[in-house]
Order: sequence, then structure tokens, then C-alpha cells
Amino acid sequence: MQPLLAMHVRALVLMHVVGGICGDNILLYPYSVFFNSRIMNMEKLALMLRDHGHNVTILVEAAYQPTRPLAGVHLEKFTVKNTPLVSRIKQHWDFKAALEFVHMSFPKQIAFIEEVSYSVGDSLLGDREVMNRIKHGNYSLFIYDWIDLFGPILVQYLNIPTIIYSNYGFENCWSIFHNPVNPAYIPVIQDDHGYSDEMSFFQRLQNAVLFWVTEYYLNIAATNKIENLKRKHFPDVDWPHVRYAGEKVSLIIAANVHFAFDYPRPVMPHVKPISGLLHTAPRPLPAHLEAFMSSAANGVILLSWGTAMATLDKDQAEILAKVFAKLPQKVIWRYKGPPPAHLGNNTLLVDWLPQNDVLAHANTKLFITHCGVSSSWETMIHGVPVVAVPLWGDQYHQATKLVTRVKMGVKIEFKNLNADDFENAILNVLQNSDYKENAVKISELLRDQPLPAKEQFLYWVDYVIRHKGPLFFRSYATYRLAWYEYFLLDIMLFICALFMFAIFLLVWCLRYVNKGTIYFSSSLFGTKEKKTN
Repeated sequence: MQPLLAMHVRALVLMHVVGGICGDNILLYPYSVFFNSRIMNMEKLALMLRDHGHNVTILVEAAYQPTRPLAGVHLEKFTVKNTPLVSRIKQHWDFKAALEFVHMSFPKQIAFIEEVSYSVGDSLLGDREVMNRIKHGNYSLFIYDWIDLFGPILVQYLNIPTIIYSNYGFENCWSIFHNPVNPAYIPVIQDDHGYSDEMSFFQRLQNAVLFWVTEYYLNIAATNKIENLKRKHFPDVDWPHVRYAGEKVSLIIAANVHFAFDYPRPVMPHVKPISGLLHTAPRPLPAHLEAFMSSAANGVILLSWGTAMATLDKDQAEILAKVFAKLPQKVIWRYKGPPPAHLGNNTLLVDWLPQNDVLAHANTKLFITHCGVSSSWETMIHGVPVVAVPLWGDQYHQATKLVTRVKMGVKIEFKNLNADDFENAILNVLQNSDYKENAVKISELLRDQPLPAKEQFLYWVDYVIRHKGPLFFRSYATYRLAWYEYFLLDIMLFICALFMFAIFLLVWCLRYVNKGTIYFSSSLFGTKEKKTN
């Protein structure tokens, strides 16, 4: 009965999906000011929509170059003004700059992203030709990456059905997602401590403080700056404050989410988790990589720390090279720069590699990863255990889940990286079969889906277009309630005040009654004394 029901449900979805092919115009807005994995994932969404029959336009910064063929996808480009920060990102984003960012405090990292977003927004809003083209492009849907703080202005400017895309699933920002967040058991993902859902008192205290700091920044400080930017370019419009722009968003697509990996939490109906949305089937490896991997009698170790950390300083590179040279496995290391002096014959340096395809290879035994969300999902999908080396932000959160929730590897700190810890971590994971078994188990769980992720995504896109931006999934009250009202702090304060007043009244009554009793007793005994005399 269940297989028949599943087939029936899938048939209905396919009917909607196929029926939705009507060539609607869709505008995508990724975070594109510098190369990052988020824009690579947005490219995947663009290709899904293109193959589905839609006319797709990606709004990107002029220096952007696609990482894959995007035939049939239009690129609408604008130029970002060269502020000192933007210029540095574009021209000098090397290991030193990336490491400096990694070692920043969280508030400074947020300020960094805010300044970049402001520069991008100011440049785009000032480009009247581009703004007019996207306004009159007859778009049926706008999809943007929530991390660009400037996105809400475009939501108000375009005034068309909108979907927010979240690259790492359940973002904790209540002010943007309006998804229930309780910092008592939901860790803030930007925290570099990487707490789990089980926290001590002081961890909960720190988590709660960071949550409120983040909310203050996103809902007040940052949005006020974005609002000022909007007023600068649109002084005569009568739009609500940008913090309320989310009221016009139909859905939030939460990619890279699965409760076998993520901590359980409540989810509002406007948030649509789609597990494995960005996963792509592996392709055959280039001949030189296939030959290298197939010839590894003891398997292959892959080291890749993402798009921003392909280079290392000399001392750190030598530490890694010496450890790799001692191992019986072969190593593929994504690395740019002069080869380390102690590089072993078993190590292959590459400045780029098809990571998903390498992880899918049967001879891959271990992945040394920075735990970016895409890398984390790829290694889980292919069942490859990890040595987690998070660098910043949400990577600590992903690393904690891989290590403590999924139990498919160990974590070491990049800031305190040394040869002994690095070697011990590698040997621990390679020699303990539990890590591999857990990696295979999570792979099975992630692959077990009622419907393919692509079909779910296309269904919801067509649904929003078909119903012209439905808003009934949302609770408008959550947008209009102040934070202290949402968390019932005003109610608790009122109840506490009533309780304190009741106690005060009771104490006052008792004192009054007590004074009356004493007075009555004194009067009574005093009368008796007079009678005795």
C-alpha cells in the first residue's frame, strides 16, 4: 500500500512540475561580490530552472565568471564601486587576507560582510540602467540568497513573488526567517565554539547572549543602515522599513537540511527544508586523477579547505607535507603556491579538483575538510569519514554535528595546528572502523527521500508562481511583534509584577493584622492591670 501511495504522490508532483513548464522569467540574486561556494550552488539552481523550461537571469557583479557552462542563462551584470575593502577582496584575497578574516571576532566578521553588502547595494541601486532592466524584465519570481543584507530592498523594489534561498538550512536569525528559535537548545551557528544542542549553564548563557547580539545587529543596526541606503536612492517612495520586507516573501528554501544531521527543532510552514537539493551525481574523473587514485593500494586522503584557503603560509604547509609523507595512503591536496620542501612522493598538489567526484571514488578513505556546508554534505552523501578543521563561522557548527551527532570523524583546531595532533587525528579516523560505519549510515539516511530534491524545489517554485506569491504560509504577527513580545517577556514581567504586588499586599496585611493584634493585646492586658491595682 505504501509504495502505491508514494507512486501516487510522486505522480501528482510530476504533473505539477511538468505542467509548470511555461517559460516564466525568474531573476536570481546570489552573493557574488567575490568567488564563493554559495554562488556555485546558485548556479546549480539556475540550471535546474533552465532545464525545467524557465527563462533564468542571474544578477551578478561584473567580475563574476561562471564555474560551469550556463548556456541559456542570462547574466545581468553590474559594477561594484572599488572601495578599499572591495578592491582588496577582488585583487588581494589571498591566504593572508583569508586568515585575517578567520581570526576576526564574530562582530568584526559581521561588520566585514555588512560593509561589503552596503558597497554592493549602493553600486547596484546607483546603476539606473540595470535597475530599470530588472524592474521591467517581466519577472514572475525573484530568488535571492539571504546572506546579502541588501536583498530586502530588491524585494520591495521589484514587488513580485519572492523566495529566499538559504545555503545552510535553518539559519538562526529570527528577524529574517521568523522561524522559532530557542537558544536553550538551538546553538547559534555563527559561534566559533560550535556548541551542540546539549549545553551547560554557561554555554547556554553565552549562546543566548550571542543570539541577542546577532538579532540586534540584523534587526536594528544593519537594517537601519540598509534603510538609509534605500532612502538615499529612493527618497520619495512610501515603502515600509526594510525589516518588514520579509512579509512579502512567500517561502524560504532551506537547502542542505536533514534531521539525521541537524538538531531537531520546530519549523514554520513557510520554511521548506529540501534535503540534498544541491547534490549532483558524480562524474568520471579526469584521466590523471583516475590513474592516481586507482593506483593507491592503501586508498587516498583528500585535503581541501574551500575556495578561500587554497594556500597556506610556509610553516603550516611544511607541517602538513611532513605528516602526509609518512602515511601509506596517497594524498590529493588542493593547494596553490610553491610546493612545500618536504612534500612526499605520495602527495599530489592540485589547484583545483572535482571534489564531489573524488569523494565519490571507492578508493577515497578520508576527507580533511574545513566543514563548509557543501563539503559537509558531499562527504556525508558519499560516506567518507572526516578530520574536521573548521576555520570560521558556521563551519564550527557543521564540524560539531559531523563529530558529535553523526560521529563520523574527529575535530582539530586550525589555529593551534601542529604535526602531532594532525597525524594522530588522521590515524585515529583511518584505524577506527566506527567512523566509516557511521559515515555509511548517514549516507543511507540522506539518500532515503520520498521525492527527489530537485522535484520538490521545482514544485515549490511553480507553486509560488502559479499562485502569484502566496503569503498564507506566514504568521504576520511574528513580524509585527517586538522581540520582547514574541518571547513573552512583557507577559512574564507583568506576571512577576502581579506576583510581587500580591506578596507586598500580603506582607502589608499581615503587618497590619499583627499590629492590630498587638494593640488589642496590649489594651486588654493593660486594662486588667489597672483593675488589679
